[in-house]
Amino acid sequence: MYHVLMMDRDYIQGSAKVQTALVLLLALGVGLFFYVYGVIGQVLIEIQVVAGKQPDLALKMAGRLLLWLVFLSGSISVAIGGYLCVLILRVRRSGIYPPPGMPVAFKTRIKKDGEAEKMGKACLLMAAVLFLQPLFGLYIWYTVTGGAW
Repeated sequence: MYHVLMMDRDYIQGSAKVQTALVLLLALGVGLFFYVYGVIGQVLIEIQVVAGKQPDLALKMAGRLLLWLVFLSGSISVAIGGYLCVLILRVRRSGIYPPPGMPVAFKTRIKKDGEAEKMGKACLLMAAVLFLQPLFGLYIWYTVTGGAW
């Protein structure tokens, strides 16, 4: 009996509210994906129509589309990277992952000390990659378009 209680202390139970929020977020993400996919498809069709008559305008339209995609994906990356930075700070303060008070979706093992520090470093690495994504996207846009609006 005591062994089972100790195991329960090493885990945090998942929250139905968090699971519901994740399902809704996934549905929103899928809906947004298909909406953006449709908009991009329309713009690409317009670019093809214009390309035969005005190739310079078609290149500008393609460059604007690419820049729009860089800003959209970059803003999502920065938002997720910001969340990870907040998570890192909470893990460092508490020495526990997931930090106290953080709701989780599924039964999650609590990591302490060295394991929590490793998790914090992994989150820091992921945040750095996410913060670099918009810069890399702008570099690609500038390389492809030469910075032309």
